[in-house]
Amino acid sequence: MGRKYYFVEEDEGVKKGNDVFLHTENFILVDKQRHIRGIYNGLDPSSIQNLIRDIKILQSE
Repeated sequence: MGRKYYFVEEDEGVKKGNDVFLHTENFILVDKQRHIRGIYNGLDPSSIQNLIRDIKILQSE
């Protein structure tokens, strides 16, 4: 899903086959309508705090 619809690895510039495991440090927050609500760096504590905040906002909608 990340590879096909959300272009998770586009910044790498090299397309990989579906048999290659997709791994990134990023978290992507997707709403019920399958729209990207945010992209967060899992290695950055402030980005993770933003993710937590945005999850709470999304849950209240």
